[in-house]
Amino acid sequence: MRKIATTAFLTAAAAATAISLSSSPALADPTWTVGPESSGSVDFTADSTTNLVLTDNNTHTQLTCTTSSGTGDAVYGSGQSGDDLANVDDLSFGNCSGPAGITFTVQSSGFAWALNADSYDGVDTTTGSISGVTAHLSGPLCSADVAGSVPMTYSNDGTLSATGGSGLTITNVSGCLGLIKNNDTAGFVGSYAVDPAVTITSP
Repeated sequence: MRKIATTAFLTAAAAATAISLSSSPALADPTWTVGPESSGSVDFTADSTTNLVLTDNNTHTQLTCTTSSGTGDAVYGSGQSGDDLANVDDLSFGNCSGPAGITFTVQSSGFAWALNADSYDGVDTTTGSISGVTAHLSGPLCSADVAGSVPMTYSNDGTLSATGGSGLTITNVSGCLGLIKNNDTAGFVGSYAVDPAVTITSP
């Protein structure tokens, strides 16, 4: 009798769980809106407003560029996924230097760079990442590649800020006197002014 009662109880519990799960709404990704227009698309420029700094998180070597500018595009409208809300089509860096004033150049490539939204503060600011980042660094007796993603924030006044992190990986290091090393992670910080400013919101 006890075995029958236990079996009946487990069966009822399983049925109740199944009913509960089937009646609950499926969790959905946040719905994102890119404005201020309701439809169409926009091409924008992005110009640096601060120094741009790449830091090897292992050696703590910093490479700094004083200027950077680029172009990108976004599609206006609501109901968008947080992925690929905007794209970077071109980006250049100028006046770049490392330890002891060593100069170097930064060449971005590939341009599958995308702005991805993860969360919205309900007022003004979106937090997310810039993915698909690729760049080649070269200078006297030193060259390397950097690829990965960078955490970012975007404010609806048009301020896009890279906020460091460890999502970038340094590879193909040649020379560099141990200042940067293969497979070290790196962070990137700096801010850009986006013009015209787009707005990004999510309920």
